[in-house]
Amino acid sequence: MTKAENIAQKAAELMKNDAVIITAADIKNGVVQKVQVYFWSGTDAAMDTISKDDLVQGFPEAGAYVLVPGVSDANKALKHIEMFEGEEDMYFRTDGTRTEEDEFGGVPPVLFMETVEAICALSLYLDSAMRSNLKTVRIIHGKGTGALRSAVQQELKKNRFVKSYRLGVYGEGEDGVTIAEF
Repeated sequence: MTKAENIAQKAAELMKNDAVIITAADIKNGVVQKVQVYFWSGTDAAMDTISKDDLVQGFPEAGAYVLVPGVSDANKALKHIEMFEGEEDMYFRTDGTRTEEDEFGGVPPVLFMETVEAICALSLYLDSAMRSNLKTVRIIHGKGTGALRSAVQQELKKNRFVKSYRLGVYGEGEDGVTIAEF
């Protein structure tokens, strides 16, 4: 069994015991806004994006874990998250400290956007990249349901300055990234 398969097996075991796995977090000024969670639903893993309040209210008794990117040891790739009450809020940490700031042990920071927000930001980004004489840009939209990827590619198709675009390949972000060339 490969290291990645070992990690996936351990994550599945945790989820089957009602734990959740966090794979991305939107943190602003030390406070988590939203997290991407995986959980067991029926016979398979499911994914959702939830707010901090939802995570606090529905914090599973079996615990929550973060999937640390780039770690190949199954025992170290999944870190347990501790939730504790601070003076003004509940906080999440994996490092064992009581610092009143959310920390998710190396989970990639992500800005979760609605499609309309993302396309507006993309238009500004493309305009800025073109004016800076960049030849290519990398647009990170994530894998998810594919709705944002489709919206990004529709926007690229309409942009007269984009010569071509393609999904990322191994090492670039694969299906979670689109590479556009001016």
